[in-house]
Amino acid sequence: MAHGGEPDAYDYLATSKVGDLTVAQLEQTLENSFLNKTNLEFWKGPITMHRLLEVSRTYPWGLPVPEQSTIFTDSVAAGETITIRPTGTEIWEVLALRGLGVGGNATTTLSFEDGTRTLNLRVGDTIATTGTPYDLNDKVNSPLLLTNSLYLTIEETGTSNGVMILMAYHTVGL
Repeated sequence: MAHGGEPDAYDYLATSKVGDLTVAQLEQTLENSFLNKTNLEFWKGPITMHRLLEVSRTYPWGLPVPEQSTIFTDSVAAGETITIRPTGTEIWEVLALRGLGVGGNATTTLSFEDGTRTLNLRVGDTIATTGTPYDLNDKVNSPLLLTNSLYLTIEETGTSNGVMILMAYHTVGL
């Protein structure tokens, strides 16, 4: 307990792992939202926690987290949709996205989603069996970042052929 018997940031978060910490828990520690002589010690806790979270979840200067870059692959059957979504608090920086028609040419729609709304980025792209890169430069600003709350969906809108999706990305935040 902090001075005066009031809980401090340690009391609120002592049993939490950094990876499991939610925004709501951090905000709860900040309920004492004004600064005066009686809560100066309290504020040292949230400031320290903020710095700890920032350092533990991101690599310095927004660089990729070492050994966390990969190529994601998934298949989309005719008429179906896949979701490309980081788990937890991860942040992915997409470097390239390519589709390969399976069994013949496929037609796709690529969209951003946030769980409530959809923003179509590319509609009606024909994906050849030889492979078609998705040119995202004319639709979005670089870099393309994906989170658990803003992610991609790819829908195969044709009737008979599926598509194989390949996406190269760096993890830039944990």
